[in-house]
Amino acid sequence: MLKMFELLRRRDGVDHDACLAGLTQAAAALAGAPGVPGYTVQEALPLPARKDIVQLEIPADVDAFVEIWCQDEAAYAALLASPAGQSWRQGRAAVVGAAKTLVIEERAIMPVPAARPPARNNAFLTRHARFADKQAFLDEWLVGHGDMCLAVPYLRGFVPCVVQGELPQQDVAELAMAQVEGIAQAYFDTPEEEMLMIQTPQAKAWFAHGATTFGLIKAFGARETAAKIPEQVA
Repeated sequence: MLKMFELLRRRDGVDHDACLAGLTQAAAALAGAPGVPGYTVQEALPLPARKDIVQLEIPADVDAFVEIWCQDEAAYAALLASPAGQSWRQGRAAVVGAAKTLVIEERAIMPVPAARPPARNNAFLTRHARFADKQAFLDEWLVGHGDMCLAVPYLRGFVPCVVQGELPQQDVAELAMAQVEGIAQAYFDTPEEEMLMIQTPQAKAWFAHGATTFGLIKAFGARETAAKIPEQVA
């Protein structure tokens, strides 16, 4: 199963809260749509930049993230052509001015609990220059680096997502941003616990290893405002 991950920036004349409310309302059409096992709408929240890794060029004024699970790209195309998909697209275009749609595959290492933690982090990243081969990078990220998360206090879920490609926009402008190779999704019970996690010896060792694994990175906090989670993911 794939996941379509969207970075969204509001239209001119639409404020942040109105954009988020419009997306949350429009996403209700996805709840019962055929071929859509689940979705989330998330408010994008700024985070301090990491000082140990160069920042990836992603606009800081992204307002929201949306995830839509589908069996494959054909199922996603069928969704967009359906009445539910048309309703979602119209609601999205009413409040969004620019978007980027990434096709990603989840590789959960620490599965997210069924009672979903309310605080999360989406870190967009590229491989370190020492990895000429993508598979070597994935092996290090998903195994060598990934397994370290299991010892990190306060972490309630960790889901690396491998970017498989991008899809063009149909109703809004393309969001200008750097190419992304992966998204590391981390979950916490509170934003405060995420800050506590950063100070632990286990997290410091994990981040130090990450500085030799990732070339560029840009992290956002996130708060889910609507969600239907597929059973095999929940």
